[in-house]
Amino acid sequence: MGLILTLPFGAIVGLATYLQARSRGWRMPALAAALFGGGVLAAMLGGQSVSQNGQMRALIGAMLFVGGLIALGALIGLAGRWIHARKLAWAAVGLTCGALWAYSWIG
Repeated sequence: MGLILTLPFGAIVGLATYLQARSRGWRMPALAAALFGGGVLAAMLGGQSVSQNGQMRALIGAMLFVGGLIALGALIGLAGRWIHARKLAWAAVGLTCGALWAYSWIG
């Protein structure tokens, strides 16, 4: 059951890895930086009203988390010069799901 719950996160990392390995461009790192930077700016500039609003805190946390997952996928996707993009994406999905499952099992 724990592995099934980690599949959406693994899919995000796998898709970012596949797209980065195929394009070898700047789109995935830019997307990760935009999401992560937007979350940080919203937290910094939002003031007290944002910190007390539970929905906004959840949205900012999701922006930071998804930005981190996409950055991880883009980082893994840099190996796309040496490994086929599809194989690399499946390896990223497996590694992400395994790491999240182990983290939840340990915690």
